[in-house]
Amino acid sequence: MIAILRPLLLCIGIILTLLQPATLLAEQKVPAKKETIAAGSQDQACETRLLEQLGAVADPEFEISIIDFGLVREVRCDALKKINTITIIPTSPLCPYLKEMVADIKAVSTELYPQREARVIVDMETGWSPSLMTAKGKKMFWGEE
Repeated sequence: MIAILRPLLLCIGIILTLLQPATLLAEQKVPAKKETIAAGSQDQACETRLLEQLGAVADPEFEISIIDFGLVREVRCDALKKINTITIIPTSPLCPYLKEMVADIKAVSTELYPQREARVIVDMETGWSPSLMTAKGKKMFWGEE
C-alpha cells in the first residue's frame, strides 16, 4: 500500500508546487538564477570538483541530475575542519527518494574526499520551483527549453 502511495504523494506535491501563483513563489525567496548554487571560499577547488561530480547524481524518479533539477543549493568545503557540506532542497516535502539522494550525495563526497566528513543539509523551508532547473533540466523534464 505504501509503495503505491509514495509516487502518488510525490506527484501531488510537484503538481501543487507547479500550480502555485507567482506571488507565492516570490514569497519563498527563491534565489535568482545567477545565485542558484552558492559556493563558499574555504576550498574553491573542492567545491568546484564536488559540483562537477554531483552532476552525475540523478533524482531517482525523474532520472535528471540533481544539479540540473535545481536541488543543490550550496556546496561548502572546509579543509580546516575537514567537512564538506552540501545543502539541498527536495521537490516536495513528501519526496519518497530523499533518503536515497542524501546517501548518494554523501557517497560522492566521501569518494572524492575520504578524509572529510560529508554532511548533507536538507532545507525544508526553501520551496523548490521549476525556475531553479537549468535549461538542460527543463528540456529533460518538459522536452523543451
